[in-house]
Amino acid sequence: MQRTKARKILGWYLCFLAFYQLVYAARLAIPSVQNPSPFLNPRLGLEWVIANALSLEDRGVIVMLAAAGIVLLVLGIGILAGYQLWVKLYVVLEVLLSLPSIYFIGLLLIFGGGHILSRDDLPLLLFVFTLSTIIPLVLAIKSLKQAKTLNLNIDAVLSPSNAAERES
Repeated sequence: MQRTKARKILGWYLCFLAFYQLVYAARLAIPSVQNPSPFLNPRLGLEWVIANALSLEDRGVIVMLAAAGIVLLVLGIGILAGYQLWVKLYVVLEVLLSLPSIYFIGLLLIFGGGHILSRDDLPLLLFVFTLSTIIPLVLAIKSLKQAKTLNLNIDAVLSPSNAAERES
């Protein structure tokens, strides 16, 4: 198990995002606390899909958001432990979980929003999307590239004759 700098940063970043998402879900669950702004939800599109497509009540949405946060926490810990397969799993899950947000942002860009959101809200939505999706994906891809380069260098050291044959 090899740890690259990008993988270590990614693991800690995912743990931070998981904590943020769990706190956001907990704030939604407490009735006496004012609900946080939907613009600060890192999974705004996912919440929208859950609420509308699956016809879940508020409690179901909160449980799904908390489950997504727990999955991020487990992946972050696994990535910190050095499991390269978990980085690949994170990339797949992040792409799938971000599709509803991408769709939602696209609708706002094309149609300009409605009663709740408008084009004026896009900079904040894009900022949160960049912090919660784009940056971790870039770190994950960089980590996978570093690990691949590291593996190739280790192979070259262990068997120089095979490395020379591969280069030609």
